[in-house]
Amino acid sequence: MANVPGTPQAGVATAPKPAGEKKPKKEKTGISRPRLPKPEDNHVITVLKPNAKSRASGERYNVLKTGMTVKQYCDIMTAAPWNRTLGEVYADLRWNTDPNRKLIHIGPTTVPVPAPAPAAAKPAA
Repeated sequence: MANVPGTPQAGVATAPKPAGEKKPKKEKTGISRPRLPKPEDNHVITVLKPNAKSRASGERYNVLKTGMTVKQYCDIMTAAPWNRTLGEVYADLRWNTDPNRKLIHIGPTTVPVPAPAPAAAKPAA
């Protein structure tokens, strides 16, 4: 393959850029998506989508019951056989309450569970 004139080659130094020409940096606006708050211990969990996860996370998720308090769930998850840290438990709760997922709701009272969406009709073959 022949070298094309004007293209840089491996191991060949290119001309350095002048020191005075730097792009202005964009102003930082902070976190693009703020972290969800830690729920209060006396708040009640409402499971909106049962059996929504699989494998190990699914086993932990299936421990959640509607009407259970956050404190009760933390006590179960930090004891044997789970042996999870409080940080891991709260991370799971934040993940499950994320507005994009809406797997559970945590609040002072339980909320009505929405009806599942109807399944799309399969076309006849």
